[in-house]
Parts: sequence; C-alpha cells; structure tokens
Amino acid sequence: MFKDERYEILVVLCSDLTLSDDVDFHKIVELTTGWTGAELRGLVMNAQFAALESRTTITDENADETVVVTWKEFEKSLSSSKKQHPSIKNKSRPPVPVSSKVTLA
Repeated sequence: MFKDERYEILVVLCSDLTLSDDVDFHKIVELTTGWTGAELRGLVMNAQFAALESRTTITDENADETVVVTWKEFEKSLSSSKKQHPSIKNKSRPPVPVSSKVTLA
C-alpha cells in the first residue's frame, strides 16, 4: 500500500476521534510501510483503547469527558503491534502460471 493511501485511510479511521496536536499521520505512515488497511485499523483501535486505559477512573462527573488520543498512545500501539514487518512482504506467493492460449466460453 502506498503512502498516500495509508495517509487517507488514517484520516478516515481517525475522523471521529479527538487527537492531540502531537499526532502526526505522516510519521505513522512512515512507520507502517506495507501495512494493510486492516492493520492500520487495528493500530488506531489499540491507540484509542490505550487512551481509554490511561484514564484513572470513570465517574459520573467525568463520564462525558472527551477522550483525547495522543502520540503516546500511538507509540504504545505501534510498539505492542505484532506486525513488526509489512504483511505483504512476509507472504511468499507462488508464481501464477501464464497460459499462452486464452479460451473464451
């Protein structure tokens, strides 16, 4: 997947989140070369969960407060990801046989 595609996917995935100013999509794109859209979705979801976990307690007074996802949560999500290498490079694909004749039905 190309940089521009990953960037656009991140924009869509994070459109409903409140992000801190330190979150840099370009940096995330550089760190996720070769990742699929599903892997990026997992990254964003894990960062969101990390932001929720960082709240000490949820009480009636703060239950409606907006959870802000920071670069720290994205770093945590990146470091805990089992995908240390791009998934498309890890798969060995057998060569596709090419026929010299094409038969139309």
